[in-house]
Amino acid sequence: MAKAARDAYGPIVEAVGAVPLTEFQRLADQVHTVPLRLDKIDDALAALLGAQAPAPVRAPAAAAKKKAVKKK
Repeated sequence: MAKAARDAYGPIVEAVGAVPLTEFQRLADQVHTVPLRLDKIDDALAALLGAQAPAPVRAPAAAAKKKAVKKK
């Protein structure tokens, strides 16, 4: 019944200049795939960060000590 209604009203809707239903369906499909793509990107970024070696962290006291020595 819904298909018959789309087939009957679709050309009428397009004739008056409105956006066809197929465009709404295409947009809905694209909107649905955006979170899936973002999840894939997030997973790939997490894998890259996990594979990356952590940078050495300098102790704040050692940095302050070096500055004090340089000032003298």
